[in-house]
Amino acid sequence: MKILRLLGKLLLVLVVLAGIALALVYWRTNALLAQHIDVDEPALTIPAGAEAIARGEHFAVTRGCTDCHATDLGGRVLVDKFPIGRLAAPNLTQGKGGVGPLDAARMERAIRHGLGVGGRRLI
Repeated sequence: MKILRLLGKLLLVLVVLAGIALALVYWRTNALLAQHIDVDEPALTIPAGAEAIARGEHFAVTRGCTDCHATDLGGRVLVDKFPIGRLAAPNLTQGKGGVGPLDAARMERAIRHGLGVGGRRLI
């Protein structure tokens, strides 16, 4: 009987420690995502010729962008399992549900630094 009582207390301590660990991870993750980071970089000029568009398409395919965001960069669902949840890559186009028109500075912050509007971190 003493062994069962000891195992019960040990299990309770482990559950409490796991709960505290999860709460700390949740708090730290939210703190990191809530940060606003300023990046001062010179203005980026984006070429618009056919050669530049072909090169950009090549980069999107070879760097893995199309693996998650689909070949048209319209986004797609990666995982849709009940216990895990739903994981979807966002629509990067200007179409319905997309990011809208991107200026050079906004695009550079997103690609090079992982920052969205207002300096918030992108996941």
